[in-house]
Amino acid sequence: MAPFERFYTKTAEIVSITEEGAYSRREVITPICTVKADIQPYISGEASRNELGDMQFGLSAQYKLKLFSAPNENIEVGNYVRYKDKYYRIEHVSDWETGAEAILAERGRGG
Repeated sequence: MAPFERFYTKTAEIVSITEEGAYSRREVITPICTVKADIQPYISGEASRNELGDMQFGLSAQYKLKLFSAPNENIEVGNYVRYKDKYYRIEHVSDWETGAEAILAERGRGG
């Protein structure tokens, strides 16, 4: 058993979201894998500690959740996490010897 595996009590799906079509754009959601994870709320003010900054393009970033899991090559910036029927974009990943930590942003319109 991995050191923190007992805390991975939630199931999250890693997906990619792309748009297809030349004239009528449609969103394509492709499942990549499912992971067991510990998912926690993201506390305001943590952005500066994670080198993300509190502002992005002059707007406050909408970081919502942190995901902790065993190491997984699919937990990477640009992919999405489907959790409780909502999609969150992976904005930052810290890989550790014992696992991965991902910062998730609330997904707005258009991905």
